[in-house]
Amino acid sequence: MFNSPILDLVILLSFTYFIGSLILSAINEAIAGFLRLRQKQLQKSIENLFFDNSWKTFVKRNLVPSPHLQALMKEKGKFPAYISASSFVLAVIDQIGHDKYTEATIRTAIDKSPILPHTFKNVLLDLLAQAKNNLDQFEKRLGEFYDNVMERTTGWYKKKVRRILIVAGLFLAIALNLDTIKIANDALKDPDRLSKAADNITANLSKLDSLKSSIQVTDDTVKMDVRRIKDTIGSLQLVYEKTSGFSWGYKDKKDFREQWGGNFWLKLLGILITVFALQLNANFWFDLLNKVANVRAVGKKPAESPKPDQLQPANK
Repeated sequence: MFNSPILDLVILLSFTYFIGSLILSAINEAIAGFLRLRQKQLQKSIENLFFDNSWKTFVKRNLVPSPHLQALMKEKGKFPAYISASSFVLAVIDQIGHDKYTEATIRTAIDKSPILPHTFKNVLLDLLAQAKNNLDQFEKRLGEFYDNVMERTTGWYKKKVRRILIVAGLFLAIALNLDTIKIANDALKDPDRLSKAADNITANLSKLDSLKSSIQVTDDTVKMDVRRIKDTIGSLQLVYEKTSGFSWGYKDKKDFREQWGGNFWLKLLGILITVFALQLNANFWFDLLNKVANVRAVGKKPAESPKPDQLQPANK
């Protein structure tokens, strides 16, 4: 049971989805970097923190120019991709005024400030009351307030990314012929080849772990560079073929037409199964690979001991 073609197929498919997820992640980061999705989402979230035009004006004219936020910008005038709670707190303190930032004067400074928007004043005064005028507690609560906003921002960003991943995953699966049904059928036709593929994948799990970190990219360094994306796809495809013994893609244009023209709906179903699987990300499939490999290793038959009549007499 444990050492069966079905288990070998699970290993092969998990490996396929693992490599595919790495490629999809690289494409997603390149798109996010090119479109500056993180920066735009963060800017939108901060500007819409209060539905008040005076707040938006305050953010643009006073908060963003703060040196604590300017230091996070890689290019002048471009919003950063990430602002920590501590940086936000320091930027707010700049607007209150360091000379007025004492337990005796802070409440009056906030209340009488000509810069701070009315809605934000109320929030700051409420946080100050909760902190009982203790400045350390005030900063802590202001940081928590900001972190709560960022959690909401992260949720919005993930929704956008999910849509990108689905579309990009569909194009990727079609381009590389990542048809789960076809891969499964081809593998099960040759159990010996499938078993060797599972053996080799299992033997290279430690290398795959390091591959995961080496392929990761961030929008701090990646721009939409088609050549770079092609190189990443090519290198990962080579890893897949060398490790598993199976290949991706189409032989030629005729093969493409035959596969899609033969049973279109079955082909599309195989592609859509792959697209769904790639949404679960590389970490999920790598963890599954490890678990299934362990089960398979436990289930391997031990070497048979010779029967009594086959034992050779010991040399005296």
